[in-house]
Amino acid sequence: MTEMNRAREESWKHPCAFEIPYWRDGMTPEEYDLEYVYHGFFVHEHPERLREYKPLWKQKELGMPEYEDNVNRAVELRKAYLGY
Repeated sequence: MTEMNRAREESWKHPCAFEIPYWRDGMTPEEYDLEYVYHGFFVHEHPERLREYKPLWKQKELGMPEYEDNVNRAVELRKAYLGY
């Protein structure tokens, strides 16, 4: 990893990032973006089930069957949000 890439990897992390429910050490900016979109969708669509929320990385780690569908949903929502 070049020094520029290493600096980029560290510079995107905001101090408050460590307090959000989907944060994990080693998270990339791309993973953060998907988790951010998925969390927003889950909170909006399922406020009554907020205690059941699991970040995408945790779903993958646990081998949850809905993981792939949730990742695809987050990717589609992110595309719609960014307009591409």
